[in-house]
Amino acid sequence: MRGLVFIDEITNVSLPEVQTILFSTVLDKRIAYYKLSSGVEVAAAGNSPRDSPVAQWPPPPLLDRFRLLLRVKPPDPGEWVSWMTPLEGRGIEGSRLCSKPGQT
Repeated sequence: MRGLVFIDEITNVSLPEVQTILFSTVLDKRIAYYKLSSGVEVAAAGNSPRDSPVAQWPPPPLLDRFRLLLRVKPPDPGEWVSWMTPLEGRGIEGSRLCSKPGQT
């Protein structure tokens, strides 16, 4: 069986109990008492501490367990709207997710 376990907001995890679970998931491919199939990969994403006041880098031993670390510059609002506009009407409505300054 192939699959992906995606851990979002990994940079918002500060409780040691949760970090312990992440270590087990990433290194041992185990969630609680369940062992993941060999075809299952674990990926994670989170905001940089420079971009979010609540974000902090996970401990280096946890980061070292990932094969690749990418740092991506977040888009400015104009770039995001340019990317989102062609998607409107296809089930993704950007106008519901953001508004221009002065509009509600």
